[in-house]
Amino acid sequence: MINLNNNQNKINSELFNNLVNLLVQELLKIQSKKMTDYQIIFNIFNQFQFIETDWSVKELIDSTYYIDQFKNEFLYSHFLKRSEYEKLDKDKLTSLATEIVTGLFAKKIEARTSENLKNYKPNLDDFKSMVNEVLICESRFYKSLIKVHDITSYGAYEYGVVQLQLANYKMTLTRMLSSDYNWKIKTKAFIQFYLIEKRFKFKSA
Repeated sequence: MINLNNNQNKINSELFNNLVNLLVQELLKIQSKKMTDYQIIFNIFNQFQFIETDWSVKELIDSTYYIDQFKNEFLYSHFLKRSEYEKLDKDKLTSLATEIVTGLFAKKIEARTSENLKNYKPNLDDFKSMVNEVLICESRFYKSLIKVHDITSYGAYEYGVVQLQLANYKMTLTRMLSSDYNWKIKTKAFIQFYLIEKRFKFKSA
C-alpha cells in the first residue's frame, strides 16, 4: 500500500511509474484486438485485470455473495470506454494510464487499513474456497444460457460475475506462481484456471 512517509516517496514514485508503464503495455495489447469497452480492476497487491461486462464492478460485488475474497482485496476499478483509447498514440496512452493510476493511488491512500498487512502469498484454504466460488458462479452462468434459432444468449449479470471471478482467480494465481509453493500446487492451480477459462470462453462465444 501507499506509504506517506517522506523516506517512502521514491518507492511510491517507482511503483507509480511501474504501474503506468504496465498499464500502457496492456492498453497497446487491447488496441490490437477487437475494440470493446473494459473495466480495469485493481487489487491491494498492485495487480490489475481487464474484464468485459455491462455491470459495474461495485454492483457485481455488492450484489453477489460468492465474492468474499475479492471484497477483501478489491480496491479500485476504472471503466474504460472504447472511444477513450482506440485512436491514441503511445504518448496519449501514457497520459491516460497516468490519469487512471492517479485515481488508484488516491484510493490506496484513502484505504489505510489493516488490509495493508495482508500477506502477498495466497492462503491455500482461501484459494480453494475462491476456486469453488468460481465454479458455482460458472455453473449459474451455464444455466442462464438460452438458445433461440441457433443463437445463444445469456444473462449479462451472470456473465459479469464469472468475468469478475476469473479476474480475481488470475490475480491470485499470479501471486501463487511467484510464491514458494511447490511445483505440483502451482501446476494444478494453473491447469485448473486454464481449463475453466477456456470452457467459459467457448460456451460464451
